[in-house]
Amino acid sequence: MPFSRVIGNDIVRMESEFYNSNTVSYKNTVKASQIIDFSQYGTSKELNEMGEGYPVLRLNEFNYSFISHPDKYCSLLDIDAYHGLQLKKDDVLICRTNGNPKFVGRSAIVPKDYDYAFASYLFRIRPNRKYINSATLVAFLNSKYGRLEIEKYSMVGNQANFSPAKFREISIPVFSKDLNTDFFIYCIWHMFFFYSCHTFYHYCVTTFLGLPLFLGAFSAFAFSVCSIIANFQSALILIFSFLPWQFFLEIPLPDANI
Repeated sequence: MPFSRVIGNDIVRMESEFYNSNTVSYKNTVKASQIIDFSQYGTSKELNEMGEGYPVLRLNEFNYSFISHPDKYCSLLDIDAYHGLQLKKDDVLICRTNGNPKFVGRSAIVPKDYDYAFASYLFRIRPNRKYINSATLVAFLNSKYGRLEIEKYSMVGNQANFSPAKFREISIPVFSKDLNTDFFIYCIWHMFFFYSCHTFYHYCVTTFLGLPLFLGAFSAFAFSVCSIIANFQSALILIFSFLPWQFFLEIPLPDANI
């Protein structure tokens, strides 16, 4: 690696992997620093599983490109800190650090306002809709093209790290207004099926497993039905909440020189 290439680069990195990594060139790009209006780290305070305090979202609750209900809570947040961390519609949550480099940079969209805070190994951003909407940004970051950018700019050691500062350095293609709109519509449609599947599944489990014990002869059937419903739910989530996003993973991006 010629040293002139290192010092001639806008971003000085000494790892050879940074310069030898796979990249995709695009006709029209912006740096991520240009497309975000806001970024914020989550709380690093201790969490509990007793339901005490405020619910705090973690990477564990990323469900494909959406979020589910937090399993842990924090009783150490004061009301002001909690309000400052509440998730808002169109927030994009991104995994900041993890022992597995493949997990850093994973993202999920917040489709509506939630009474959840979020943990410190995540950060959130709000994109400037002039350039890109939240649904399109999440689709790009979770695509193979987004992964190339994330893996190039991540810092990898004992813990892989993709901080807001590193996020600002990645290149993001400028997508057409029509494509931004299409992904927004996809997001709404998939969100409806995703949460409908979850609601339907939990309703069925509660109904069948909440039957009186004297119906013991019916219990085996009830568990079988729940198992079928669970598999049905997984299939629906795969089809409606994940598969369409896969188009983004395989089809060459518009205006991309690959």
